[in-house]
Amino acid sequence: MKVETVIGDAAYSEKGNIEYTKEKDIKLVAKLNPSVTQGFRKKEGEFKFNKDAGMYVCKACHMAIRKARQGKKGVAG
Repeated sequence: MKVETVIGDAAYSEKGNIEYTKEKDIKLVAKLNPSVTQGFRKKEGEFKFNKDAGMYVCKACHMAIRKARQGKKGVAG
């Protein structure tokens, strides 16, 4: 049996599986695993949200320099 496409959840999108499917010319349909997009961070390496400023602050107390909007233009939500 020749496999052309693999459909799975985020567990299938780990780095090893992504590399394997590229090598074997297989399409992988899966939500990206957070470890792939964000890497592995320890709790102390996380950012904290400053509610008053509406921005994130890193553990060295540096605040984000701008706010970025995401999503489509002109869509209420």
